[in-house]
Amino acid sequence: MTVRGAIFAEIEARLNGIDGIGEVERLPSGDPDQFPALSIYDGAQEVAEEGSDFTLHRLSLTIEGYVEGSAGSDVHDELSALYADTVVALLPDPPLGGLAQTISEAGMRVAVAELANKSRLGFGLDFTIEFFTQRGNPALPA
Repeated sequence: MTVRGAIFAEIEARLNGIDGIGEVERLPSGDPDQFPALSIYDGAQEVAEEGSDFTLHRLSLTIEGYVEGSAGSDVHDELSALYADTVVALLPDPPLGGLAQTISEAGMRVAVAELANKSRLGFGLDFTIEFFTQRGNPALPA
């Protein structure tokens, strides 16, 4: 498995470990079927630094979270709890079990989403992850 593959597998496993989660899917091709739901989206990646034998990558990813309902304090509180559970699952040290150098929360957006012809409340939560690979072979750890 590549370094990136291991990072995404660790993220998926941690999110599946959230108590009461209905569904976690990496790069979903459709709407979630069970709620609360979390979706993992691969974002942009850039080289942050290069050395003689390593490359430091900076990866952006987005976690989308959805709860059932579209309005009111109870649904908003559920969404806030799902957000908090997501952050708690992803940020303990060492970062992603030592697969990453750093993982940082970057920002969140909240919106009402129409999924399966029903209103859901959702968020998009961005993270930035820095990780090392061997220079010239990004599949291998440095």
